Amino acid sequence: MRRLAMFALVLAIAAPACDDDNNPTAQPILFTATLATSNEVPAIPSTSSEVNGSGSVIISFTGDRDSSGNFTSEPIANFQFNLANLPAGTVLRGAHIHQQVAGQNGSIVVDTGLSASNTITLATGAEQINRPATQNVGLTLANSIVANPAGFYFNVHSNNHPGGVMRGQLSRVQ
Repeated sequence: MRRLAMFALVLAIAAPACDDDNNPTAQPILFTATLATSNEVPAIPSTSSEVNGSGSVIISFTGDRDSSGNFTSEPIANFQFNLANLPAGTVLRGAHIHQQVAGQNGSIVVDTGLSASNTITLATGAEQINRPATQNVGLTLANSIVANPAGFYFNVHSNNHPGGVMRGQLSRVQ
């Protein structure tokens, strides 16, 4: 059921942006990740009120591409992440793409604009959040993510866990 819902969400995001179904270079490139507290390094301790947090993210890169599928201009990134099983009132203070493989921490490479001074407070602890990128994704970086999405992860940071509360490695959907 969860996979069916994710697939429907991916289609809903991709459909409006696909202005030319016969031209694959006009369609956005989509990535997903399943977010879990156990993926954090170090993992969230079992005593934390946020230990059961989970979620998913869909990231779309939209921009001009050549016939090989490589971006020829800096794409725009859009983020839609769904979070669940967090306590009501959880304050999110960051969400971004980092460059690094599973099990290791890496540097932030694409930001969503959430920060310690620009937070989101979850009313119920289970919410959908839509964020456009606050920056274009650099051309070299975008093509690196497309070529090796598993070398990058998305994570969400909370006030209780400023180093990250849940994360997941990227995988390309489309």
